[in-house]
Amino acid sequence: MPRLKAWRDKLVATDPEAWSQADDRDLEQTYWDLGQIWVNGGVQMSAPASSAIHRIEEILPQVREIEGDLPRPAIKPANLDFHDGLNGGSLSSRRMTLSFEPSAGPDGGTAFRFCTWPGSSGGQLYLFQTVQGSDAEISLDFLPESGGESSFAGLRVEAYDRHFHRVAECTYQWGNAWNYWPDRYRADNVTPDWNVGATGFLWWWVGHYAIKHRLTGPTGTWQHLDANPRANLDRVHGAGTWDGLHVKSLRVALIASTRRPEDPLAGAFVNLNVRMFPK
Repeated sequence: MPRLKAWRDKLVATDPEAWSQADDRDLEQTYWDLGQIWVNGGVQMSAPASSAIHRIEEILPQVREIEGDLPRPAIKPANLDFHDGLNGGSLSSRRMTLSFEPSAGPDGGTAFRFCTWPGSSGGQLYLFQTVQGSDAEISLDFLPESGGESSFAGLRVEAYDRHFHRVAECTYQWGNAWNYWPDRYRADNVTPDWNVGATGFLWWWVGHYAIKHRLTGPTGTWQHLDANPRANLDRVHGAGTWDGLHVKSLRVALIASTRRPEDPLAGAFVNLNVRMFPK
């Protein structure tokens, strides 16, 4: 609520015509101010009105019936070596050609390859598994083959509490893509290496912690990543931050995105290993 009120007050105080051509510096300061309000005020919401509570109680039995049919986080990750194609994961892909190449990894593993359609803009890849656990140690090998200013690829780990509210997002990526909408004003694009939403910008004001680790390496060469979301988040936000989020499940995702047709993106993932810790 404090963030919503601050944003409303900002709109009221600004000439509506000015919003069609917002000044970058003013917009940046606005995001910064809203992030600080979130940090200072926390994510607590005011108590709902009694009428709202009554309505929730009315529909709750129907919600409980639906809950039984919803997919649950898996007990453990599956098919991390891609021996069975995409089985075990959920895929969201747009304007991407996907394939599997046996024995193509640096140690002979099956590589999951991707490349954007020729001359196409807006290519995206999001392959994920949601698994029960409070923390994880993750490793991955990635082969960057082509990219550009508007493209990136890598690993994203999203943490959820028992209500399946996202409480943290840790991104490890090759490529910047920092100056292209909608990534231009993201919290984690402020600095070239580690950065955080909760002490600067807030990732679209949604109320979860965010960090990004930018990775470097030449194209055409396999790059190795070791990720520890808990330690990485605490490094930026302070010791104990992760434990305070009461994480119950993690979504581990392989990601790739490019905005412009002049930035074709191609690469491969292999040797994805996820060691989960009990919730």
